[in-house]
Amino acid sequence: VHLALLMSSLSLREPPEVLQEVAVQLEHCASDLPAPGLVGAVVALSQLGPWPFEPPPGGPLINALEGCVLELPPGQLSGLALSAATLQHEMPVFWQQVHGGLLACAKDLSPRQMADVFLALATHQMCPVTLL
Repeated sequence: VHLALLMSSLSLREPPEVLQEVAVQLEHCASDLPAPGLVGAVVALSQLGPWPFEPPPGGPLINALEGCVLELPPGQLSGLALSAATLQHEMPVFWQQVHGGLLACAKDLSPRQMADVFLALATHQMCPVTLL
C-alpha cells in the first residue's frame, strides 16, 4: 500500500505493466489488510489512473470494506467516496453504506472533506437528496 501511495504521489504511471502488477498485488492482499490499509490502497489506485481497461482495478478492495464503512473516520470516508467514484465502483450496497456513513458524520466533515464528498457525488452521479 505504501509503495502504491508513493508511486501516486510521485506521478509514476509508467510502464503500464508495473501499474497493472501493483493493482493485482493490492487486490490479492485485500483480505489481509485492515480498513485503513484498504482505504489507502483504493486512494492510491484512484490516483494512479486513468486506467486503460474496464473495469478499473480496486473492486475487491472496495468490496472488502463492506460492513466496516460506517466505522471509518470522516477523512477516510470522504477520501474513500471520492476514490471509489473515480474508479467507477457501482455496487449499490457500498454506496448506501457510504452515504449512510457520510450522513452520520456530516457535521464533523472539514470543508475539504465536504468538497471531496460533493466531487464524489458529481463524479459518480448517484445523488441522494438526503445526502445533499
